Amino acid sequence: MNKILRRTFAGLTGSLVLAIALTAGTQLVPKKAQATHAAAADVWYSWAGANFYVFRLYFFRDCSGISAPSQVTMRLQSNSCGYNIPLTLIQSGGGVGLEVPPICNLGTSTCNGGSVFGVKEHLYFLSAGIYQLPANCADWTFWWSTCCRNFAINNIASPGSQGQYFYATLDNLNFTNNNSMRFNEKPFPFRCTDAPFGMDLAGTDLDGDSLSYQLVTPQTSQVGTVSWLGGYTQTTPIPSSPTMTFNQTTGQAFVWPTFQGQYVMAVKATEFRNGVQVGSVQRDMQINMVPCPCLFPLPVEMISFKGRNVGSYNLLEWSTASEIDNDYFLVQRSFDGENFETIGRIEGAGNSTEQVDYTWTDYITTDKEMAYYRLEQIDYDGNSTHSDVINVRNYILKNAVELYPVPFKEQLNISFPTDDPANYIVSLRNNVGVLVRQWRVKKPQGAFVETFDVDADHGFYIVEVQGPDGVTSFKVFAAAADRGR
Repeated sequence: MNKILRRTFAGLTGSLVLAIALTAGTQLVPKKAQATHAAAADVWYSWAGANFYVFRLYFFRDCSGISAPSQVTMRLQSNSCGYNIPLTLIQSGGGVGLEVPPICNLGTSTCNGGSVFGVKEHLYFLSAGIYQLPANCADWTFWWSTCCRNFAINNIASPGSQGQYFYATLDNLNFTNNNSMRFNEKPFPFRCTDAPFGMDLAGTDLDGDSLSYQLVTPQTSQVGTVSWLGGYTQTTPIPSSPTMTFNQTTGQAFVWPTFQGQYVMAVKATEFRNGVQVGSVQRDMQINMVPCPCLFPLPVEMISFKGRNVGSYNLLEWSTASEIDNDYFLVQRSFDGENFETIGRIEGAGNSTEQVDYTWTDYITTDKEMAYYRLEQIDYDGNSTHSDVINVRNYILKNAVELYPVPFKEQLNISFPTDDPANYIVSLRNNVGVLVRQWRVKKPQGAFVETFDVDADHGFYIVEVQGPDGVTSFKVFAAAADRGR
């Protein structure tokens, strides 16, 4: 059965990380060792109560460049208050980093001593866990800068001598409890030239703030930007026919690439609360457009395929614009990006010319930091093809807290994850959401259990645990206390 097919897949990302350094020109191999091979870094901050904040920096580099630094210096700057504070962040995991799987398994990557282009992600955090900002200022900027971009980039002038500037902003003068937004998906270093694709550049705001998105020119410093080569702009950074489109409300982009190569672009997400700007995050990403001989198009026109972590589960969502003889989808999961198992089946629409939306909820318990997903599409005649691979960072799953005993009486134990030092805020609310008690927990390195004395009436309660990666909620039952019997 011959078909002419098209597909669009959302890229690999997870909510506020950076794009990736790419030095491969038209192949999945590096041209030569150049500069630092740095691509970008995302700055995240989380409010930890009072004027305390948690900071994290996610940095991507290609493995044929120099090693990632053991520590970086981020600056906390407010011009209105007169602050420019250096803050040292150390690398997590002993500098090993997490390799980002390529689209195709073409051999051993440079991350493992081979020649196939490879990319690693590195996380940096505060050794003290939290930092207290010295003042409430309307123009805090938390930034980090490094040099240099890769020489092989095709859409900007003199890329090998251009620095990179990454930042997040905060107004804690008017808003004293803000968390930075986080992009839903992690940037992926590879995109296919033989098929259109969608990019989910949207994010999630833990505080429920409104988000607006815009494509911007990548920065080289606080005041400098890259210079576009002819034919490229901030809104058309990738050669595409039809022209690349971007929705400023939804953060969704669509590209039908026309050339192989390497291209940089940047997106800025701005948070608004009651119509007033609270903060912003800027992501700078580099994309390597390559042929994908190991992938085959699905017999459907895909609009998107994306996933995100929602507390105790990962939510997968995909949409099709049209389907031809589509019997069903198999949902497949991997924890190493290579070995997949089927975890579910969703019936297809058969033949359709209208948008069809699908979802799959994956309840998993694992200490793995990342889960990888793909779709296997099955025709009525039994033929099958695979989608691109997406990944979801298991923030809450990896850093899961546990409550016991349940039901509880006068004491409640909370087990915090074996992870970096961090600060948590534990809130106890009644069944209509009214705050009953609140505690602040400063967790040291390693596993940690805190016991809370709770004088609560008989009934249901909500326990909220706010940490560096968001808020996890539990519904618990308080049994009648012995009260001296």
